[in-house]
Amino acid sequence: MNRAYDDDTTIDDKSPSDQLEIVCVCGRSSHPTWGLWSRQMRLTPLRQIARRMMCSKCGRRSPTITINGYGPGGQMRELWRWPKA
Repeated sequence: MNRAYDDDTTIDDKSPSDQLEIVCVCGRSSHPTWGLWSRQMRLTPLRQIARRMMCSKCGRRSPTITINGYGPGGQMRELWRWPKA
C-alpha cells in the first residue's frame, strides 16, 4: 500500500519499497546511498536537506527530490516531490 508523505518527510519515514531520487535542473539524477547518512541527516526533513545538496556536474544547489513508488499494475509513480510542482 502506498502512503502519503508530508512536507516534513525524512528519509526514515520512507517506505522500504519506495525509491528516493534526486534530480538537478542540468539533468543529472542520482539515487543516494542514504543508509550511509548520519542519524541526524536521516531525521532532518528532506526539504531542508535539498537546500544543502550540490550537483557534482554543474555545481547548482537545491535539486528536486522525489519519492517514487509502485502503483497499480506495477507502474512507478511519483508519491512526493520537493519543491512542490
